Amino acid sequence: MAAGTGRLDAAALNGVPQVVSVGAADMITFGERESLPEKYKDRVVYMHNPAITVVKSNIEENVTFGIKVGEKLNQCKNNAVLLLPLQGISMNDKVGSEYYGPREDQALFITLKKVINNPLVEVIDVDAHINDEAFAIFAARKLVALMEMKK
Repeated sequence: MAAGTGRLDAAALNGVPQVVSVGAADMITFGERESLPEKYKDRVVYMHNPAITVVKSNIEENVTFGIKVGEKLNQCKNNAVLLLPLQGISMNDKVGSEYYGPREDQALFITLKKVINNPLVEVIDVDAHINDEAFAIFAARKLVALMEMKK
C-alpha cells in the first residue's frame, strides 16, 4: 500500500507547478488487523474496513516523513505550494477523536518548515481541516494561480 519512493518526484523534476498537502500523513496503513506488526499493537488503531487497518503515527514517524517530503519538495524546478491544514490532516484527525494528534501534526509541520529551503516552494499554514470545503477552495485557487503564472 506504499506510494513508492518516486512519489512527488515527477512534478518536481519536470517543472510542473503543484499544490501539495499532507493528507493522511498521520496514518500507517496495513492489511487485515491480523497483519498488524507487534510493535504497533498498543497504538491507536482504526479499522477502515475489514481489509485495511490504520495505525496512528507518532512524533518520530512524522518527523521522518516530514524530512522525506521536504527533501522531495526541495527538488522543485518550478513554483510549488505546500498547504498545512492546522485543524487536522485526516478524516480521523479532528478534535474529539482519540485519533486527534495536534502534537504529532505540529512535529510534521515544524520539520517541513525546517527542511524546505527551496525558494520556489511556498509553505502556507491554513486554519482549516484538510477535509473542509474552505481548505479545498484555498488549494484550488492556489493551483489556478500557479497555472496562470506558468503561461
